[in-house]
Amino acid sequence: MQRFCGLADGVHRGPRRVVVTGIGMVSPLGNTLEDAWKQLVGDDMDCEGTGSQCGAMSLEETLLRFQNLSPDRFEREWKIARSLPCQVVAPVRGLEEAFLEGAGKKEESSGDSLSWNPRTTARFVQMALLAGSQAMRQANLLNWLNNVDKNREQGMREPTYNYNHRRNRFGVCVGSGMSAVREIGNAWDIVGGGRIRKLSPHFIPKVLTNSAAGRLSLEYGLRGPNLAPSTACAASAHAIGDALRAIQSGAADLMLAGGAEASIEPLGLAGFSRLRALSTSFNDTPEEASRPFDPDRDGFVMGEGAAILVLEELEHAKERMRLDAGQKGIATTRILAEVTGYAATGDAFHVTAPDEAGRGAERSMMLALQEDSYVSNSEVPIGYINAHATSTPKGDEIEAAVVDRVLGHSEKAMDPPLECYMSSTKGATGHLLGAAGALEAAFTVMSLVDQRIPPTLNLSVDSEVNRNGTNRSLFTHVTGTKGIRPTADIEMAMSNSFGFGGTNASLVFRRYEDDRDSEKKK
Repeated sequence: MQRFCGLADGVHRGPRRVVVTGIGMVSPLGNTLEDAWKQLVGDDMDCEGTGSQCGAMSLEETLLRFQNLSPDRFEREWKIARSLPCQVVAPVRGLEEAFLEGAGKKEESSGDSLSWNPRTTARFVQMALLAGSQAMRQANLLNWLNNVDKNREQGMREPTYNYNHRRNRFGVCVGSGMSAVREIGNAWDIVGGGRIRKLSPHFIPKVLTNSAAGRLSLEYGLRGPNLAPSTACAASAHAIGDALRAIQSGAADLMLAGGAEASIEPLGLAGFSRLRALSTSFNDTPEEASRPFDPDRDGFVMGEGAAILVLEELEHAKERMRLDAGQKGIATTRILAEVTGYAATGDAFHVTAPDEAGRGAERSMMLALQEDSYVSNSEVPIGYINAHATSTPKGDEIEAAVVDRVLGHSEKAMDPPLECYMSSTKGATGHLLGAAGALEAAFTVMSLVDQRIPPTLNLSVDSEVNRNGTNRSLFTHVTGTKGIRPTADIEMAMSNSFGFGGTNASLVFRRYEDDRDSEKKK
């Protein structure tokens, strides 16, 4: 039987340990981590109250209110969009207002100079900038980056070694699947109309997939690895994995890692509609359209947003915590979780359809769990899996079967049975495409921090069991409209992301344990 827990000799031999010290997000559920998490799990799970909210709404209202379109542009887009078979999306509400509010929190000498400028900056980049700013603030990195330059304070021109060193060891890795589809369409309207001289010189840098990573690097002067995976719906999960590897290898001490996506516009929606990938049966009830694992699922709901995590080498984070503790008025850096496993695999099966045997997804999960065993050196079962499940008929069932097999190959299938929860937060957020992996990784971390498991909205397990038996025996679907508190503490959680092209990613997180090694050696 495959073991996913511990090492035989009890000695930790893993690479540099990596922890999460900050999270920022812009999502259909809210434009901060706190707001989105509250909407996802419910305001108060210990008493009757508001349950999990859904970010889906009608396409017409989205284009009219939440895409920052001019009246003329709205009319042009709606003329096309009204004929699409899918009329449900999950937009970010109030992006400009949230961006300006975040920019208004600029601290003296912080280096945080956000400005709202859609003329030069694509929507997905604006989202990444806002989420990145939030993550930097939560990790207390703005002052840390800038308050080491005594030479500049004394009017000298050259920065100190520490000023340069901190930036040279701090990188960025932000993924996106489709990046700036609307901006490309707008540019073609100009060029196709024979008005080439009207094309903005900002067009090319505006639509590049790596423009989000590049802008974050410029914003904070980060000179470490600068990367931008574009692996469809697994892009931001791969971004977190690539950032993990950069720190483990010693190429960086900190990384801003995640993803951003803004593809709610007629061309992207039409393309996915032609693939028959979008939900079309719930146009009159948008909040019911995204229903992962449910027997009535008929496709995904396109969402948009961004999520950025601060990944940091453990000893580096502990040293910053020590420095923070010695400064009055500075909040202490908090370690939210440890990243202990990552794997990326390929199906080599079909460009859009998942491997019906789920072999690539299974290997991804198993390899990530094997790395967790090597890095963490402790026997802890999986407590929660944030499934990729997008609400498509084939994909959800394949993933459920894969999870069942993976758990069955581990000690988690032994007597007495160990409880493992699974849910897909896409029931509430829709599918953020390239940004989905990072958003769901953030929710997975929060499940460890708060010990709350978010539900899969619109899922009826009983009907699924009765219809085709895809409810598995080795995990528990989390249903209802509120998050739940597990019966025992959850120490380890996993997030899955799979994408077109047969690309797969699995990330494993653990509750941070400062004394893990010392306890194991006793």
